[in-house]
Amino acid sequence: DSLAYVHFNATLWRRIDAAWAGPDGARAFDEELGRFRRLRAAVQTSCARCERAGTAACLAAGRRAPRHAPPHFCWQLQQDTSTWSEHFFVRLALRFDAAASVRDGAAATA
Repeated sequence: DSLAYVHFNATLWRRIDAAWAGPDGARAFDEELGRFRRLRAAVQTSCARCERAGTAACLAAGRRAPRHAPPHFCWQLQQDTSTWSEHFFVRLALRFDAAASVRDGAAATA
């Protein structure tokens, strides 16, 4: 794990230096990083507010103010890769099963 981290970190900073070259690039990177951190803080605040309010109130708030984070978005942000993958593949399987049921039902009535 440590070697992977060292390699990833070095690669990341090389790419950052290439994308934001020179002193102007460093300032631009700092500004963009600041915008990202402010946006992340706003999303975290919105998700915390959403969690306290409950799903129904959160959805209603999202309809009134599009910048409000909806509950499913907040849920997605909290998931690790394996949980998200499991959720995705279960939903995909359900859609496949539903499509097969519709197809099989249409064939039976034909």
